[in-house]
Amino acid sequence: MAFKIVISDRALDDLSGIYDYIAIKLSNVRAAQKLRDNIFKTIDDIELFPYGCPIESIEKFAKLGYRRGVIRKNFIMFYKIDEANDRIIIARIIYAKRNLRELDV
Repeated sequence: MAFKIVISDRALDDLSGIYDYIAIKLSNVRAAQKLRDNIFKTIDDIELFPYGCPIESIEKFAKLGYRRGVIRKNFIMFYKIDEANDRIIIARIIYAKRNLRELDV
């Protein structure tokens, strides 16, 4: 079954914030572009193998069916599979060392 990828507005905001932080605040455009490319590669991998990432271990996310994709060890992508509508919803893209228990999706 082929799923359509849907990137939430919040995930797009996350991606923009990550890119801007690395490119502007850290003055490293090349690293920002490389990370952005890795994020989209992870999305491509999830589209091919949607069940390849584990269900999130934090209970509040697990109850909602969120899975955790890891991007270069330092970033996490939360997504869920909406089988009824043949979609994969990318909910958040965040720095892995954030306090995930306080995170909203």
